[in-house]
Amino acid sequence: MRNIRTFLVLLTLALLGGFYVNCTDKDSVGPNVNRAPETHLFLQFSDTLQLPGETVSMQVLYWYGDDPDGEVVGFEYKWDYDSAWIFTVAVMDTFFVPIAQPHDTFSFQIRAIDDKDVRDPTPERLSFPVRNSPPSVFFPIDFVQRYSRREYNCFSYFSIGWSSSDPDGDATITNYDWYLADSSYRPWDSTTVDSIYWSGSFLDPANWQHLDSLTTQKIFDDLQPGSFRFFLRCRDVADAYSNIIYYPDTVDGAAWNVMPVRGSVLFVDDDQFASNVDSLIPISLANIYGPDGFSTWNTIARISYYPRDIEETLKLFDKIVWHGGSYPHFRDAGDAITSYIAAGKHLLVFSTQRATGDTTLYPFLPVDSIRTPNIGVSFWAAKLDSCSIGDIPAGYPDTLTSLGIQRMGDATGISPGPPPGLIPRPVDALYTLRGMYTGLIDTIAVRYPSFSSGPAQVVYFAAPVYLCATQIGGLLEYILEEEFQ
Repeated sequence: MRNIRTFLVLLTLALLGGFYVNCTDKDSVGPNVNRAPETHLFLQFSDTLQLPGETVSMQVLYWYGDDPDGEVVGFEYKWDYDSAWIFTVAVMDTFFVPIAQPHDTFSFQIRAIDDKDVRDPTPERLSFPVRNSPPSVFFPIDFVQRYSRREYNCFSYFSIGWSSSDPDGDATITNYDWYLADSSYRPWDSTTVDSIYWSGSFLDPANWQHLDSLTTQKIFDDLQPGSFRFFLRCRDVADAYSNIIYYPDTVDGAAWNVMPVRGSVLFVDDDQFASNVDSLIPISLANIYGPDGFSTWNTIARISYYPRDIEETLKLFDKIVWHGGSYPHFRDAGDAITSYIAAGKHLLVFSTQRATGDTTLYPFLPVDSIRTPNIGVSFWAAKLDSCSIGDIPAGYPDTLTSLGIQRMGDATGISPGPPPGLIPRPVDALYTLRGMYTGLIDTIAVRYPSFSSGPAQVVYFAAPVYLCATQIGGLLEYILEEEFQ
């Protein structure tokens, strides 16, 4: 009995002691105490915390947390350059560390937070030895393929654009440097390295001009006549420079020439298939204005890459004679030409045969529809009997007759109408042409606006009128000097 009594007394004391401890220290021990969450951090799903050498500034990090007695509701992280913890519910992110020197080390910490707002007291940590990567800069691919390996001529206006990238993040690019070199004195031997590239002026940093990182185009609006090369590079926050790119690429003998503006009339030679007979146009212009009284822009190989360049070039002149040929650059220049005419300027345009099925309407041409893309060969075109004021003025010859061996073929039959991109005003048809083999009679020349509506702004010939050797000079002079007033 005594042993049983002793056991009961001890058991009672143990229970009372446990009850006392539980009541006085409930928050620190026992089954109801909240336990802190734990955090796990990975570098691209790798559990290796010792990195094998340097990495780039872009880091993709993954993490997760677990809580033995609750739920993880978020995380807080910070880099060693942060002053405060940053909250997130994400379990991965991509970071660009702000490297500002060739080599540096960065540390990342993250800690889990549970549903009772308890944080992991031992955050996970990862350090990154990082090397800076130089940026790169490049011209648009279409510009490189079509524009940097051929001769290009322009007037005082020229623009050039570029793009750039940096493995450390495009935001690390701080500025662009450009240099405009006079390449008029390039070596005669095409295999010789261009001397301008190694000249003292090129290597002197003081001669490079600077643009901020948001500027990705350089516009020259007052270029002087000569031959030039444009050099470009970019720099990042760690003072690393990109490769130097340049326009034009002189490997294939390409050249960029700036021509002087002569006179107020521009002849645009845009016919890659015309024979030598089309020289009658510049010969006629020289007879009217003198050899240096007008300007010529050869766009056969290519027209300006940027539409604004076309528009600003046309604005340098009051009157334009555009010899468009079979495949002119009307699509590229359409908006610029339309703006030019809308500003009160004047356009005399020739274009010839269209490809089968091509019924494209350009916004500046007084054409309602294409009737016959290719009329066929013929020797002459006839002036219409009447127009909005009665007879068509005598400045337009009654007939336009081609040379005996040069038939006036490749013409396009049109239905006249107001230019789609200009103010709707009446138009007057001027000439018709009968196809020798088809027998079709189509309108091939139109004036906008009509004679009764005021001075001409657009005179359009959908035929190679330059073949009319004995008449082209007088026709050009009448239109340019009388109609375009």
